[in-house]
Amino acid sequence: DYDSNFVIMTKVQCRDEGGDLVFSLGDLKQSRLIRFEYNGGQTPRAVMAYVAPTGQLVTAISLSEHCGSTEFKIKDNKIYCAHCPSYWDMMTMEAYACCAKYYPDPIPSRVSGDEVHVSRMIVEKWAGRL
Repeated sequence: DYDSNFVIMTKVQCRDEGGDLVFSLGDLKQSRLIRFEYNGGQTPRAVMAYVAPTGQLVTAISLSEHCGSTEFKIKDNKIYCAHCPSYWDMMTMEAYACCAKYYPDPIPSRVSGDEVHVSRMIVEKWAGRL
């Protein structure tokens, strides 16, 4: 569980490997909330990851489409936009303020050893919801 102290995003590196964007599960466990940039497609994308209190790994496009922010923080099991008053339940994405429809959009990922793999194609083809 995430307590009443804010956990801020830590920027990490990813590598492009065989159609996947790969980052360290160890980095995620240590930092608790990470983000990386992918600039290989037509539009740069930020991807975030965290481990929910249930133990589930969550990867998402790191964007609040309402305000355009790509940065978030976690407190009391909620994800907060770093630039507007929006925040959501980190497991259900239920909104508590502002933009109910434009939470960080979850995308699939898989764990292999100490690495997390996200399909590069999914990140490249992601389209906004506005």
